[in-house]
Amino acid sequence: MTAIFACCLVIFSTVTGIARAEEGASARDRAAVTDDSDLAIARGPSINLDKAIAMAIERNLTLMAARTEIRRARGAYESAWGALLPRVEGSVVLNHADHDDVAQSLGRSIVIRRQDNLTGALQVSAPILSFGGWMSTRIGRLGVEAAELTVENARRELTFAVAQSYYQALTAGSLVEVQRALLEAAQHNLAVAVARLATGVGGQLELIRAKGDVVTGRQELAGAVTGYEKARDALAILIGVEGLPTPVDAPAPAFVDEPADDSIAERPDIQLAKKNVEISRSSLGASWSQLMPILTASWQLNHQFTQPSSFGSSDRTRWNALLTLSVPIYSQSRYGDLDQKRAVLQKAAIERDDALQRARLAVRQARRTLENEVRALETAEEAAELARSALLLTQTAYANGTGNSLELTDASRNHRQAEVRLAIARFSVQTALLDLLRVAGKDVPR
Repeated sequence: MTAIFACCLVIFSTVTGIARAEEGASARDRAAVTDDSDLAIARGPSINLDKAIAMAIERNLTLMAARTEIRRARGAYESAWGALLPRVEGSVVLNHADHDDVAQSLGRSIVIRRQDNLTGALQVSAPILSFGGWMSTRIGRLGVEAAELTVENARRELTFAVAQSYYQALTAGSLVEVQRALLEAAQHNLAVAVARLATGVGGQLELIRAKGDVVTGRQELAGAVTGYEKARDALAILIGVEGLPTPVDAPAPAFVDEPADDSIAERPDIQLAKKNVEISRSSLGASWSQLMPILTASWQLNHQFTQPSSFGSSDRTRWNALLTLSVPIYSQSRYGDLDQKRAVLQKAAIERDDALQRARLAVRQARRTLENEVRALETAEEAAELARSALLLTQTAYANGTGNSLELTDASRNHRQAEVRLAIARFSVQTALLDLLRVAGKDVPR
């Protein structure tokens, strides 16, 4: 009876010592984790996905540079229209000679040309028939539409890049929380090992393994914090802000059905490829217009400010109207230009068909990738749940004295790897969903 009482007293003392050691060590370790600068997360403004995309569209330098192309194209379009509008020019000419030109006739002097002669002219000209001018305006209009499609495509690519960076930062943040929880679990196991050693139940090997798990946990937590800050820094560059923004939870993009060919054709890059074919065809038409006649009308007003010469008309103001028909007869360079424009048109058509084929292939591949990532996520979730159960059972057995430190170390490592794989699998599914939305011609769900 005395022996049984003594045994119970030893067990009670061991459990009490373990509990007290756990409480003290866990409190000290949690305080150390919070106070360590290398494990602290830099603070930054909270931002959701909608705001991040809106800020990127407004502030991103690459997109701002792309928008200037629209202004350039509109300027070229206005210049093309200007060639079809009337053109007004004015001029004033002052001719100062060394002396008057005077001739003698029938005993009197006749001034042929005066020393100072000041004249002014006003000329208005406009093309009546100009095939090349009209083709140039068509090319200019198509150029504006192509520039707008280029900006729209850049906007879509930017929004998907922001969304991917946003989800990557969220995943990195979740990895920090996983590593922090794993570190706290390792610190808890270390407290148990210290208590077991103090009561004579455990040994030095258990303590060394527990300390090694804590060191490993701290290293992996520090790496997770660094990765989180890098992901936030990349997001800050995309949205054009200073500091490190902190993304908040965002809903995962929804699944999409297999897109039809007509929906793929609505993608801005596919529309741009089709627009390039139209531009090339119009350029070929402009080359053909070089072989067409050009009819130009002009009206000119002349005024003599100084005294006319004796041989000239006494009317100082005169005007003239002209019609000019220019007919190209032969120029070998024009035929060479036609061959060049035909080749450009053929190339644009091939690139359009190639872009469509690549778009259809990208959709099929994105769908397969998504299905594979979803299966991998299901496997990762199952593996993580098993690892959690195994770790819980191992921790309980270790605290009760029926387990050993080696089993605990293996279970902790497996649990850590399973949680990391689960976080990565979730990010892979989100990335695959975004990629499918992008190649299917959809926009980022907001």
